[in-house]
Amino acid sequence: MSEVSESFAESFRDAQTIPFEYACVAHDRAYHAGEGGYVGRLQADLSLRSEIISYAIENVSTIQSRAGLNTPEETLFLYELLAEAMYRAVRLGGAPCTSKPYAWGYGYAAGSCDSQGNPTPVE
Repeated sequence: MSEVSESFAESFRDAQTIPFEYACVAHDRAYHAGEGGYVGRLQADLSLRSEIISYAIENVSTIQSRAGLNTPEETLFLYELLAEAMYRAVRLGGAPCTSKPYAWGYGYAAGSCDSQGNPTPVE
């Protein structure tokens, strides 16, 4: 994003300045629980993308001013890019059965699965 707009990247450089943090928290909670299998994960990821875009639409003037962007269209375009990048990142990086702390179902089975792809219960 910094290559597209340096002011945009500077305005949202750390977790404390991300205005749609609520969507990230909801997404993390869904991943922690890991309920619903493949469909549940897809719904959580799509919801994250949708929430980011909805936030931009509802707050375009504030974002535009804060980030020093020229037009509402530029602002929405950058948020759309951001939402899509985050969606693709969680689809690629959050796969179950990896034992990573960001894996789908980590809170249930520490992100690990048996040989058939079923979550391994935590003992």
